[in-house]
Amino acid sequence: PVFMVEIQCPEHALGSSLSSVQRKRGKVIEELVVRGTPLHIVKASLPVAESFGFVAFLRENTNGCAFAQAVFHQWRIIGADPYEATSSAGGLVIDIRRRKGLREALPSTADYEDQDDT
Repeated sequence: PVFMVEIQCPEHALGSSLSSVQRKRGKVIEELVVRGTPLHIVKASLPVAESFGFVAFLRENTNGCAFAQAVFHQWRIIGADPYEATSSAGGLVIDIRRRKGLREALPSTADYEDQDDT
């Protein structure tokens, strides 16, 4: 899943806002200037997996000058094997399992088979 993030910031915090988006694997879609104000609006797509803690990360990098709002935008397929730990999808699966307090190793089918008690 991908969020559409709208960031409002003054001109002096624009560079820090853009780099914050890029460091979280986001892509800037549009930059707008609000006429008559010193505000800039940045619209970007941001993977949901990278969005945890993004607002705090953004505010830290802009010294509290930027404000972000995120809404669901679209689903995007990850073109990698989630069962391969070294792939981007595998790393994402491990991060999610770690965050949820699960074992990092993916369960095998034997974990779900009925066991004979004989």
